[in-house]
Amino acid sequence: MFKIGQCSHTLNILYIFFLIIYCGLLVVVGTGYVGLVTGACFAEMGNHVVCVDIDKDKIKRLNRGDIPIFEPGLEQIVTRNTKRGSLGFSDDLKL
Repeated sequence: MFKIGQCSHTLNILYIFFLIIYCGLLVVVGTGYVGLVTGACFAEMGNHVVCVDIDKDKIKRLNRGDIPIFEPGLEQIVTRNTKRGSLGFSDDLKL
């Protein structure tokens, strides 16, 4: 039996899969070490990616090109892919 919160989570996941299948858009939830690196790498491979996070300040920083974590080569990959439009950042999962 699903609780309301679980149903909402399931619907969000289905919405993300819908975006991937029909729009060719990958959505990565979270912009920490795993999410940001994953999104940047998928964008580098030619996918259109939006990284989503609830931290509005972090999203503003990322949109300005300020990378909040250190990973060798990450800043160049993020910069290259945001400039070519294949990587974006949002604080709203309802894209």
